[in-house]
Amino acid sequence: MKRILELGNIIYQHFPTVLEGAFRSDSKLEQLFSAIMSGEVNSDEEASQLIYEQAELGKKYFMLKRNLIRKLWSLAEDQLGSAGLVEPTHSQEEDCRRKLATSKALLNLGVYENPEKILMEVQETAEELCLSSVMIEVCQQFILQYALRKDPEQVLAWEHRLRKWNQISTDEGSARNFVLMAESRPAWHSLNAQIAQEASDHAALVKTWLDTHPTPVLEMAWICLKMYQCFNKNELGQLIPLQQRMGALVTQHPALASYTDIETWHQFAAKAFRAHGNLDEAAHHLQVCMDLSDYRFFRLFVYQETNFDLLLKQQDYAGAMQIVEDIQTVRQYKYLWIADKAAWQIRTAFLYVVMQMSGQGEWFLERFPEWESSQIIHELDQTCKSITVDRQGYQMQYQMARLLLFWLKMPEQVDNIGKNMQAFYYRHLKDLPELRTRTFFKSLSEIAIKDFDKQVILKKRRKFIEQVADYPYTFDHNELVGFERMFDLMIHPISTRS
Repeated sequence: MKRILELGNIIYQHFPTVLEGAFRSDSKLEQLFSAIMSGEVNSDEEASQLIYEQAELGKKYFMLKRNLIRKLWSLAEDQLGSAGLVEPTHSQEEDCRRKLATSKALLNLGVYENPEKILMEVQETAEELCLSSVMIEVCQQFILQYALRKDPEQVLAWEHRLRKWNQISTDEGSARNFVLMAESRPAWHSLNAQIAQEASDHAALVKTWLDTHPTPVLEMAWICLKMYQCFNKNELGQLIPLQQRMGALVTQHPALASYTDIETWHQFAAKAFRAHGNLDEAAHHLQVCMDLSDYRFFRLFVYQETNFDLLLKQQDYAGAMQIVEDIQTVRQYKYLWIADKAAWQIRTAFLYVVMQMSGQGEWFLERFPEWESSQIIHELDQTCKSITVDRQGYQMQYQMARLLLFWLKMPEQVDNIGKNMQAFYYRHLKDLPELRTRTFFKSLSEIAIKDFDKQVILKKRRKFIEQVADYPYTFDHNELVGFERMFDLMIHPISTRS
C-alpha cells in the first residue's frame, strides 16, 4: 500500500499527464489506484472488500496489486530520467560502467588498444564527476591490462593509484554517513548541544581527510557538518559564508548538486539571512526548497514552518492563515509526528494572539471560529503534552503562547502562570545561548506577575533593548514574532481596557 502511494505521489507531482490513458476507465487496476490515492481505502483488506466484495485477501487481489505496482514503476522509470529528476551523476555513472564492462570484455579477448582508449575516457569522466567507485574499477582494469602486457612498472603505478582511490572512497562514504547521521536526529526545535558537538567532531575528522585528498565530495560533507555545528551552537553568522562556499562548490562541480544538497544549502541560507533580519533574501532561498518539495513527501511541512515564521514577521497575516488552513487540510497532516502537530498549534496560537492584539482578531475568527472559546487553551494543553522534553524549543514557545492566551481570555490567572514561567526560566533557560529569547521570556514572566502593567512593559522593553544592543542577530531561532513588536503589541489591548 505504501509503495503504491509513494509511486503515485511521485507521478502526480512531477508528470501527472502520463496517467491519462494509463488505465482503462472501468478496469479494476484503475479502481484500486484511485481508491488508494484518494484515501478511500487505507489497507489491503479495505481494498479487497471494495473491489472483490470480500475482506479476505485472495490470489486475485495480490495479483492485481502486483500488476498495479509494476505499472506505476514502469511509468515512473520511463519519466524520471527524461524529466531530469535522476541525480545528475547517476546516468553518467551508469554510462561509465557500461563502457567499463565493454573494455573488460575486450581485455579478456586479448585486445589492448581499444580498452585503453575506453579506460582513459572513463577515467577523465570519473575524475571530473568525483566518481571514486568508478575510478577504483578503472585502476583495477589498468592493472589487469598492464599485467597482460608484462609491464610491471605500470602495474605498480596503478596499484599505488588504486590504494589512493580506495582510501578516498572509504573516506567519502564515512563523510556522507556523518551528514546523514546529523540529518537523522529528532527534529526538536531547541538548539542541540549533542548534535553540535557530534558535528564538530565529525567535521574535524573530515577536515583531516580533506587536507590529504581534497575532493569536492569531502568538501561538501565538511560544509554540511559545519552548518549543523554552527546552527546548533547559535553561531549563525558563520552560516552565510558557509552557504556561499557551498554555492561556489556546486557551481564549479554541478554533478555534486543532488536535490538533498541543494535543499540543505538553501535551507541553512534562509535560516542565516532570517537571523540577520534580511527576510526577503531568506524568502528567496526558502522558495527554492519549497519548489523542490511537496506535502506528499513531508519536507514541505518543514519549509512551511520557516515560511510561516517569515510571514508573521512581515505581518502578512493572510498568508500565515492560508498556511495554517493548507496544513490542516492536506491528507499527510495526520501522519505528522505528534510533536510537529503540537508545534503547528503553537504557531496558530501566536497568530491568533498577534492578530487579536493588533485589532484584527475578528478576521482570524472568521476563518478559525474555534479559537473564540477559552476552551482552546485546554485543547492546546492536551496537544502539547508531547513536547515537554523540548524545554528550550517548543515547550518554551508553548509557555509564552499559553500565557498570552490566558491574558486575552482569562486575565485573572496570569499572575500564577507568570510565577510558573519564572521558575521554568531559572530551571531551564537561564543558560540558553539565545540571548534575545532568554531575555524576553524572563521579561514576559515578570510582566505577567505585575498583571501586564503598562509602565512595567515600557520599563522591560527599554531594558530588553539595552541588553540585546550588542547581540549579533536580529531574530533568534525560536522567535516567531519579533520581540520588540511583541512589547509594542502588549500595549494595545491595555490601552483599550483602561
